[in-house]
Amino acid sequence: MPTLEWIGKSKVINHHQDVPFRVLERKYSFDENGQHNEDNGSENMIIRGDNLEALKALLPRYEGRVKCIYIDPPYNTGNEGWVYNDNVNDPKIKKWLGEVVGKEGEDLTRHDKWLCMMYPRLKLLQKLLADDGVIFISIDDTEYANLKLICDEIFGSNCFVSSISWQRTYSTRNDSKGIVNEVEHLVVYSKLPDWNPNKLPRTAEMDAKYKKMKYEIKRSCGHTETIDIYGPGADRERKAAWYANGICKECYKAAAREEEKAKGLVLTLELVYYMERPVAAHFEGDTMPHKDKIKNAGYQWGYDPSNDKRRAWVKWATTEDMEAVIAEAEALGATIVNKIGARKLAAYQQWRDGKLAEIAADMAAIGPKPARPDYLPAGRWNGTVYGGKGNHAVYVDGDKINLTDDQAAELEDWHQANTAWTEAKDKIYRRHHYDV
Repeated sequence: MPTLEWIGKSKVINHHQDVPFRVLERKYSFDENGQHNEDNGSENMIIRGDNLEALKALLPRYEGRVKCIYIDPPYNTGNEGWVYNDNVNDPKIKKWLGEVVGKEGEDLTRHDKWLCMMYPRLKLLQKLLADDGVIFISIDDTEYANLKLICDEIFGSNCFVSSISWQRTYSTRNDSKGIVNEVEHLVVYSKLPDWNPNKLPRTAEMDAKYKKMKYEIKRSCGHTETIDIYGPGADRERKAAWYANGICKECYKAAAREEEKAKGLVLTLELVYYMERPVAAHFEGDTMPHKDKIKNAGYQWGYDPSNDKRRAWVKWATTEDMEAVIAEAEALGATIVNKIGARKLAAYQQWRDGKLAEIAADMAAIGPKPARPDYLPAGRWNGTVYGGKGNHAVYVDGDKINLTDDQAAELEDWHQANTAWTEAKDKIYRRHHYDV
């Protein structure tokens, strides 16, 4: 797992252990009757003092018992005027004591100070969490990335629950530079993985959104259809009214079929800049009566090259095959729409010749393919030489071929060289988008 490094990290990762335990002293109670000295038995507490020492003081009584924690640490924007005051035994860190953390560009250790302040507090907060507990941490973009990394380290990346963004301003602003920052974040971690919140019970209104009702709707074509509609009552009525303005499925299919018949069978030829088969031929229109013949001619049902949202019968061909493709379509009585003119063909051929020249130059740079040894017959070999000294053998298409020690060593060298050459060739072809 990636970890974050900063000045002073090695001194603060265990600093929570060096913080002394303090005894919490009750000063007064406060309830609906106001402030008074008597102990009213409430377990609620407002603690005044250093927050690091306060967290340590809570451990003896509340370790592993707190189900929900919310903290709002300094965002470290440079405007809060916060001061690093932890008593860490390190000369570099002691220099920070009592100094207000400055702005970006003014204080080069401002992020280090913030991380040194946050780490021991998060360690104590993690110990306070119950097994089904969760912590919510407010932060903005200034330290969000750093907070996420140290929380992954302390709580575990598998205990990350969510990062909730909320819009902090709604008024129009004209003082921002660049992209306006309108959100802050709540980073959420649990004590154990697979935490789930205690969700509120669903109301009748919520259930209505998932309720399905059958509607008998008379469509604009005059036919009646039974349609399942989901949602609250008002939404269902609105959807039902919308359905009533359209025609039924059967009428829609019939209208589409008539449109196909009126259009007739049409073959369109287009040019795509592919190295091997650049001609895209696709049938549309009245294809149903000719479906079997179209399939037998090598066409497949797929996406129309000219419109990736529409499906059609498509076949890819070379420029030399164009006349044969057109002849097949004419035999079916199709109208030919040839979008490939002489100028397009010439431009494509010039592009293809240039690509082939580039490939040839790159192939020349890696040299010829290593020649297969004469003692290794043609066939499928898995690249493994079996046996040991004086007893080497390979299997080609299942047949055992015995080898001498020198042949075995030479064959392994050839196999490595041939593999490297093949990988280099494939890399060249992929770079030039050549069909390998």
